[in-house]
Amino acid sequence: MEIQSCHTFISDRIVPVAQCPSCTSTIPEDCRYCPHCGQLIDVSAAVTRPAVLSGDQSARKDSQTSLGPHSDPGIRSGGFTAGQVVNGRYRIEALLGRGGMGDVYRAEDLKLGQIVALKFLQPDLSHDPERLSRFLDEVRVARTVSHPNVCRVYDIGEVDGQHFLSMEYIAGEDLGGLLRRIGRLPEDKALDISRQLCAGLAAAHKQGILHRDLKPANIMLDSDGMVRITDFGLASLVEEIDQADVRSGTPAYMSPEQLHGVEVSTRSDIFSLGLVLYEIFTGKRVFDAKTFEQLTSLHDTPRVSPRDLNKGVDAAVDRVILKCLESNPELRPESALDVAAALPGGDPLAAALLAGETPSPELVAAAGSSGKLAPLPALLCLGAVVLGGLVLAFLGNFGLLGLVPLTRPPEALVDTAQNLLREFGYEEPFCDSAYGFTNNRDYLQHIDESDSSLDRWAILGTGRPPGIFFWYRQSPRPLAGTRSSQVHYDDPPPLISGMKRLNLTPDGLLMNLEIVPVEGSGETADPALDWGAVFEKAGLDLDNFRESESGWIPPVYADQRGTWVGKSRDSGSSEIRVEAGAFRGRPVYFHTIHPWTRELRIEPRVTTSGEILSGILGVIFLSAMILGSILLALRNIKKGRGDQSGAFKISLYLLLTSLLAWVLQAHHVADLSEEVFLIVRAISISLFYSCLVWLFYVSLEPYLRRRWPEGVLSWSRLLTGHFRDPLVGRDLLIGTVFGTLLAILITGGSWLTGVLTSTPPVPHTVETTNLLGPLFVIGNLLENQLSAVASGIGFFFVLLLMRLLLRKDWLALLVVFGFAVVQNALRAPDLSGTFIVTVFMMALAWCLVVFLMLRFGLLAGVAGLFSANFLLSNPLMTDFSAWYASVIVFSLGVVILLAGYGCLISIDRSRFAIGDLD
Repeated sequence: MEIQSCHTFISDRIVPVAQCPSCTSTIPEDCRYCPHCGQLIDVSAAVTRPAVLSGDQSARKDSQTSLGPHSDPGIRSGGFTAGQVVNGRYRIEALLGRGGMGDVYRAEDLKLGQIVALKFLQPDLSHDPERLSRFLDEVRVARTVSHPNVCRVYDIGEVDGQHFLSMEYIAGEDLGGLLRRIGRLPEDKALDISRQLCAGLAAAHKQGILHRDLKPANIMLDSDGMVRITDFGLASLVEEIDQADVRSGTPAYMSPEQLHGVEVSTRSDIFSLGLVLYEIFTGKRVFDAKTFEQLTSLHDTPRVSPRDLNKGVDAAVDRVILKCLESNPELRPESALDVAAALPGGDPLAAALLAGETPSPELVAAAGSSGKLAPLPALLCLGAVVLGGLVLAFLGNFGLLGLVPLTRPPEALVDTAQNLLREFGYEEPFCDSAYGFTNNRDYLQHIDESDSSLDRWAILGTGRPPGIFFWYRQSPRPLAGTRSSQVHYDDPPPLISGMKRLNLTPDGLLMNLEIVPVEGSGETADPALDWGAVFEKAGLDLDNFRESESGWIPPVYADQRGTWVGKSRDSGSSEIRVEAGAFRGRPVYFHTIHPWTRELRIEPRVTTSGEILSGILGVIFLSAMILGSILLALRNIKKGRGDQSGAFKISLYLLLTSLLAWVLQAHHVADLSEEVFLIVRAISISLFYSCLVWLFYVSLEPYLRRRWPEGVLSWSRLLTGHFRDPLVGRDLLIGTVFGTLLAILITGGSWLTGVLTSTPPVPHTVETTNLLGPLFVIGNLLENQLSAVASGIGFFFVLLLMRLLLRKDWLALLVVFGFAVVQNALRAPDLSGTFIVTVFMMALAWCLVVFLMLRFGLLAGVAGLFSANFLLSNPLMTDFSAWYASVIVFSLGVVILLAGYGCLISIDRSRFAIGDLD
């Protein structure tokens, strides 16, 4: 064949060719670009320009790529013949094509029994260190990309000093040949190919690889219509590209920065992707030039809209293509997945997962369904929450608060306590005071263990002894708790002279009294104390008691002591012992001792085997969680996939919420130094927990996005500020439904326990601090939010950790479920009389929690845990005349309002149209 005057510019040499070295098409004499694939053929007029590599491509045949089938059953040319075995493994079948880097053959891999393509480096180029290095780089780079839309490279070998690589054989046609035959593609097929291209390119970019020569001739379509991106001969790792390599590629498909020799990035491939998409949807190339100067000048002209060439192009397709073709790289889509997300009718989240890439939080937030609910299901869910709240209020009548008559509010009991102290002779001013309610657990346990009758809890209605009692403290110095920011009956310990504390029944009768005498009182004759008046304040008649030997030593100094044993009118057959002491004619100690009363000062702390096992398991899991989260967080940050912005938002929210809860619930003092200490401690604790959640979130959330993005769809939308998104509303609504059901299960579970054990169960107790006023209720609301968020994130973190260790989803879930049930059952007080029943109830409750988390995701799980805990910790009854009725209304109102908000923003208002009512 006579060589025509066309040339291809390879490295620094001009090689005359009769055919295009890229697609093997015939080249017209006056053409400087291949009219089919856009390959630059002749740049001899611009010898001062840097060389533009164009021949390092897989060879092509007419309308097929080097990896496709060849019409000639035999070998047209080349150094190998049909039937020849190379390296004792590959039997040559046919020459597929010839390119600037070398020949490509179809061969049979005798070892694996499959057809492969062998790409040989030309013998003269094998001795060129630069070319050989580039060839080896192609293998190294291509092997790092494993994706269904990328041609796989298997191995590299050498025969007689000639290097070759083996790669996937694709029976099909290259996209360039297809476009030459039929022009533009139908819209549905064009969209399908476009999405696959985006997925394959995203997989390469994920490995830090730029293709740099993306064009139709390097894109294969197999017999099933699957796209394969081929020819990574010019691909390089981003960090390894130097200035000399910038212009490598095919000029007609280069980005402006490549043509001008400036820094390239993944957005350079996005530009090439836009050129290919333009051609797919219009059948025309963006830049149709015959000279290099003409090509560069075309880059400075406005792009012709694809819709101007094809009116059938979707407006969204038109926008994203023109966005890809922006001259300024910063204005182009950031990634190939963003391009896929902008295409109509596609699933960008599925594309990201198909690309093996962790989708960004923004991509997750933009994916998925709208979450809109039809009016009927949404309103039924809201109705279920309202009905569930009423059921809980009814069940609350059988709880401890419903059985124990709390006739007087805390403010009245504080007044009673202060009057008692004044009557006992303590009129000196005090610096600080505190008060609260406490569940009488020792008394409840005594009834549970000693009485199995059907009406055993009826005695709580008499208030003698009380199931709930009131405590009050005074101090000449500021009171500051040592265990928490709140003051309790025994914290801080009563060690300062002048400290006073006492217990009252709900109707204001004295139960216990303890006063630390003032130092330096001196030794003087002490007047006798009339103990009958003290007994009267306790609702006891001294005439019904006899003196006895002392059994307990008072915890405070007393110069007068007495011990009495007798019965009260409400004690039944049980005797009561009263230990008392006075100092200088004033009572300093008064203690009513029942058969169930424990002396905590001398009673050793007995740790049960269940508590020990629970503690050991807790420490092991917490240590594993922290260590694992540190390693995973460092890895995610290094790879740039950790959602640090979302983690910061959550941590900041938890920090501020925790501090606000502390402001509302803490016992604040007027002493500056003490208050500063309390503030520092509160900030330290809040920072620790918020940082811990940040650590867990950064380590966990990327894996959730990749393995289970549907579970964080609504959560991601909430974090990105879409508070009125229907999916957010749907999950909040469903979460409150499950949370209300969970609260009913736990509260009503005690009834089931009674049925199974033929004994009325122990009444359900509540958080007694919520009886102290609205500030404590709001603080409890904030604390439950913190607990729900931490528990939801912790659940998925432990599940992920177990998945990484056990390698099986079902086994990991089983271990987490079993651990949660057993640990909670071991920690629960065994007041029901049977451990098996407790385990059964815990298992049932955790089944609901696990189903909610796995079926509806993190946000629904957090909403469910919050609703359940908030309802269980607050007093719920149908007696709205009680002094704490506002707390009942507020507790039910918060959950109903949360469900109402979810219903409001999730409901599909279009369904209310008259035409849709039928």
